[in-house]
Amino acid sequence: MIDWWISQIFLEIKSMNPGLEDPRKAAGALKQDLAYVDLIPWSFMVIASWDEATKVVAQENDQHAFIEGNIFTYVGPSYSKQNNGPEWSREWIETVKWYHLTSLTTHNADGNDYAGMTPMDQASRLIFNFLTEYPAWQDLFCGLSPYSNDKSKNLASLGSYFYDLCYYQIAHIYSMLGTNTYSQLNAPNKEFNMLYRKTLEWAVTGTTLHTNMDTALNRSSNNKGNTMDILMLAIAEAGQHGTVWTLVWIQFMQHHKNIQAEWRQLVDVS
Repeated sequence: MIDWWISQIFLEIKSMNPGLEDPRKAAGALKQDLAYVDLIPWSFMVIASWDEATKVVAQENDQHAFIEGNIFTYVGPSYSKQNNGPEWSREWIETVKWYHLTSLTTHNADGNDYAGMTPMDQASRLIFNFLTEYPAWQDLFCGLSPYSNDKSKNLASLGSYFYDLCYYQIAHIYSMLGTNTYSQLNAPNKEFNMLYRKTLEWAVTGTTLHTNMDTALNRSSNNKGNTMDILMLAIAEAGQHGTVWTLVWIQFMQHHKNIQAEWRQLVDVS
């Protein structure tokens, strides 16, 4: 997704500047100050991610119909009449969340009682499942070479462009933007750190996560947050958009656990 945008933008820039070198070939990670980063249409990427996340739920439910004998018996919310796409609504995000956490319960045969876990613990399992499916990301998660803290910080600038906008959209859905609706809203680092720690609790003996657990846990809170920003974009890049939006929702709910609102849902016992 992001690499495609960068490729298209670079080709357009190169057509105007024939001597320009593709910065993706340069040593080291992408940096926030690269000119084309701000040109990437992040809002469209977030919309596309949302569309994919909701589409999977709709297809699984046979276009909002009941599936006899299947645990997925939720009749999905409506699509927008204006563009035939999924509406930005509480009903949709809670449907996406419900679907993916229910999938965790029904599609895992490892003996764990996911239905009896808090959403925060379930969310950490979704992250762990991704790291198991794509073990190369475990090095980044633990801060191992070549993912030094400085390089992770640079990469995180890309991840935060995407994920912070996802978080902004959820805050908008629940009317928590306040009066200044044009400000950037960063995903809260405290909840990122909670998910980071809980993800490590799933580590299996012999894996990179388990072997380097102490190193990972002793990283600073900012470095853990940077890692999670990168990971959220990586999960989206892998096409697991429903997981991303489930994680956004859980992080948002945990951050607002102490407010009095009819939509508030407790997602962790701590």
